[in-house]
Amino acid sequence: MQSLMSDNLNIYDFENYSLKTLTINSKALSKNPWKDSSVRRNPVLVPDVITKKTPFVFVLSGFSSNGSKKFAWKSFGENTVQELMSLVSEGQAPNAIYIYVDAYTYWGGSQFINSEGMGHYEDYMLELYYAARKEFSAACGSCAVVGGSSGGYGALHLGSKYPELFQYIGAIAPDSNFDIALLPDIYMADTYYRSKGLKGLMDERKQGKFFKRKSSHHIINALAMGLCYCSNGKKDIEWPVSKNGDVDKKIWNQWKKHDPLNFLSKRKLKLKETKGIYLTVGNKDEFNLHFGSRKISELLKENKIKHEYSEFNGGHFDLGRRQPDMWAWLERKL
Repeated sequence: MQSLMSDNLNIYDFENYSLKTLTINSKALSKNPWKDSSVRRNPVLVPDVITKKTPFVFVLSGFSSNGSKKFAWKSFGENTVQELMSLVSEGQAPNAIYIYVDAYTYWGGSQFINSEGMGHYEDYMLELYYAARKEFSAACGSCAVVGGSSGGYGALHLGSKYPELFQYIGAIAPDSNFDIALLPDIYMADTYYRSKGLKGLMDERKQGKFFKRKSSHHIINALAMGLCYCSNGKKDIEWPVSKNGDVDKKIWNQWKKHDPLNFLSKRKLKLKETKGIYLTVGNKDEFNLHFGSRKISELLKENKIKHEYSEFNGGHFDLGRRQPDMWAWLERKL
């Protein structure tokens, strides 16, 4: 554990909190396929006073973001971390240990799962969990895992698989319902992937060309998700669409095994062990994630799994607006 040094450290001089870095030399990531560093530096907000009841909150970032990015200076207002600290001081967010997870990859994200195509980031999350518990052993409170978009996906995955570790789940517009949310990006990426492949994209990135494409986000998202969900184990992807645009059902079903609509339905008993689930989404989500969230809520209702579900008037780029409501929910729970 070390202090997180920054030229702008003074803006993080929070009342009753200090900013630390929990560094993990991850065994799980030591042989990841893209040579991403196995040394991970996770910013941690630590209360000055820790008691046995002090809870832990693991904050997962969305695709193309990372834990440390949440601390970036924001003009004309508070960034998300400063906003959180203001809410804590007002009693509108829990007085907890907040771990902002470093799980970035060459391709922009890991989905916080184990994948031969991207790396064993689920195992890394377990390493981080136990390291945090050991480092702050005075705190014996419950634990929450929260996030938006891909971070929301990770929260659903980890919380539903390990409810004995992560008792509370907070998911804002989580990736879900792949037929509607992910398949459109796969079609947008199809021509590029067939003509250039992963190597072509890597070359264009080195040359500074790739992100000048208007469709760059859709392409890299589709390829990254392919590496997470359906890699052939050879640093490549089992592509689910034919040249004629037909979906190969066998391959696509391999991708869809990782869809929350599928894995949550298989973890109903585990979900009943959780102490609280928060789910929210914008009713105009640009990636169609409102359709998946509605189905997740229906699945939870059908199986009598208590959760709080809401929709707000907005889209995917308004997710930050929902964080105060999620923090308030977590304060009530914890």
